[in-house]
Parts: sequence; structure tokens; C-alpha cells
Amino acid sequence: MTLRMRTCAVWASLGLWFLAGSARAGFTSFTECEDPAAVPGQVFTTIAADASFQFGALPEKVCNGITKKGISTCKTQVKAAAKCNDVTAGSNYDITVKQCGQLATSSDRKLCKTNAKNFMQLIKSLNKTNRQNGLTDCNAGFEAQLQDACINGVP
Repeated sequence: MTLRMRTCAVWASLGLWFLAGSARAGFTSFTECEDPAAVPGQVFTTIAADASFQFGALPEKVCNGITKKGISTCKTQVKAAAKCNDVTAGSNYDITVKQCGQLATSSDRKLCKTNAKNFMQLIKSLNKTNRQNGLTDCNAGFEAQLQDACINGVP
């Protein structure tokens, strides 16, 4: 194995290890995806900005229907954000594994693939937690905030 290939293998392993360390510190989302845990706040902001022209002057029964629709939208968007992150994690894994296959020794290829798999699993696990946190918020804080805004007006 040439020095260059050995250096690349070491950097690939270290890069994955570093990224995994960063993920443990608090992965939220990939650049092209939203953080599922942040989506309820974003959905509320959109509703308050774009669909609240009569908020504060509506009867509770109408607000109950609006809140129900908002919760449905919130859950749909949280799930879409989580799916985006899972798809990206899987794609990044596939791309990394293709590169691992180019390393010179079997042990370097194996280590590289193991690191890539561990990183993907870590990201998917953290994303699952963020998804659950987002869905929980849709049924708790988001619901209460939207109902209050509908009945009393957007703060």
C-alpha cells in the first residue's frame, strides 16, 4: 500500500470518527433537510404569518377545527423532515462505501465500511429521536400554542 493510500485510509477513518463525534454532540439535520424537532415551531410560524387573518375573532368550535388541521399538517411535515434525513444518511452511506471499496487492503476497506455503517446508524438513531420529539410537540406545545393563538389572536 502506498503512503498516499494509507494516508487516505487513515483520513477516511478519522473523518468518519470525527463526524460521528459531532453527531453524538447533537445531530439535528442535513443541510437540505429540516430538523424534525424544529418543524412544529416552523409550522406554527407559517400558520401565524400566512393563515391567521381572523385569529382572535373566531369561536372556539372553529378554532378546534383549525387546531386539528394544524396538528395534521405538523405531523406530516415532521415525518417528511425525518424521511429527508434518513434518505440523505442512506445515500451518504452508499457513496462512502463505494469509496471504501477503493482502499488498497481488505482491513482498510472493512474498517472504512464499518465506520460508515456505524455513522449511518448513529444518524438514523438521532433522527428517530428528533422525529419523536417533533411528533410529541405537535400533540403538546404546538397544539396549545395554535389553539391559544386562534382564540386570542397571534401574540
